[in-house]
Amino acid sequence: MLRTALLTAAALSLAMPALAQKGCEAGATGVTTNQYVEARRPVIVKRKLTNEEKAEANKLASLVRSNLKSKTRSDEATLDRLAVLASSGDRDLMKVVVEGNINAVPVKVIDEKDGQSWNVRGKLAGLWAIHLWREGDRSKPVSRALAGCVQRDHYGTQENKTDCGFTASVAFDGASTFNGHWAGQTGVPKSATFTEFTLLETPEQEVARYQKALAEYRNSHYDNAEHNWAACWAGLKGGAILAEWNGTEGLSSANYATAELNKQLRKQAEIDEKAAQWTALQNQRVQAKASDGALSEADEGKWASLSFWLGGKYLVPYASETVLIQETAIQSLCSGDSGKVCQRQKQLFQYRVEAGRSEQNMKEAALRNMTLGGRDVTVRNYDLSGNYLGTTTMPAWQADIAGAN
Repeated sequence: MLRTALLTAAALSLAMPALAQKGCEAGATGVTTNQYVEARRPVIVKRKLTNEEKAEANKLASLVRSNLKSKTRSDEATLDRLAVLASSGDRDLMKVVVEGNINAVPVKVIDEKDGQSWNVRGKLAGLWAIHLWREGDRSKPVSRALAGCVQRDHYGTQENKTDCGFTASVAFDGASTFNGHWAGQTGVPKSATFTEFTLLETPEQEVARYQKALAEYRNSHYDNAEHNWAACWAGLKGGAILAEWNGTEGLSSANYATAELNKQLRKQAEIDEKAAQWTALQNQRVQAKASDGALSEADEGKWASLSFWLGGKYLVPYASETVLIQETAIQSLCSGDSGKVCQRQKQLFQYRVEAGRSEQNMKEAALRNMTLGGRDVTVRNYDLSGNYLGTTTMPAWQADIAGAN
């Protein structure tokens, strides 16, 4: 049943200033995820539907069931109206509402980055499911809806405050879980108790949430649901708070640019350091070879490792003496020097590819000849009493299978 919270949230949205955040601009309903859910939180008041209501409910339920069968998502208007009728306590309608909300068109909210959310209707499915559970419904659709809200990470009774607007105390029997039950892998949990709580926040909670998102956003330079919520909340408040958030956006961009630059500088410093180590070892190697000497085994291994790490021109000395096995190493070599060494390594690689293909073809031909061809043999035939019946000519592989001597 839709509540006055929806009207209040919509009124707030009319006063919301235009924001840079895409999620706010796209939020046609002008409400947050929590406001959307609370405006539609089910309240069951058991009563008999009128004949007109029954006819309407049957029509809507049939449409949702048809959508489920054809894997088409049900729209907001259909599910909202069906929810009003299902709040009469009709369990069949309630179950259709649960399944429809699981497979619903994404709704528009202001605290999502792209302005729409696939999860909001799932929260409503969970809220409807707890009412069905209380009525004794242990069906898979109910378990599926609850699984979307209740997380399980150990056996035994678990207290779980969900983000769907209720706390769950679930006694898991062995490996039985809501998720496993609806997937057909386990049984249903033996018992569960659900306590609802409001998702709407007090002004003090909103301020604390905003300050937390503000601090995170300064150092992250990426958008998530919390950052979008904070941007929209700041827009609703306006004034100094909005200016603070907009200033943080600029600071966040600057911090991100600085962090990226520092990352590049650190990477370049690492390259320069390794290049200097390689150059020193290469010079020692050249000098050692001039006097018929060589680097120590450890230094030779380090030089080879640096050659591959740096790639490009640094691979040329190594590739001048050793065949490169990996095609990626050859590509790295040729990206820095496409001269004779590169071309020779390419030729050697292609030769290995063709030789391998030829060898494989020979093996396959030999196998075919051995199993399906080869020489023919003459086999003497006898009946069960040992009387000679004559001879038969057949391939050797067939005679082998027949057990002929």
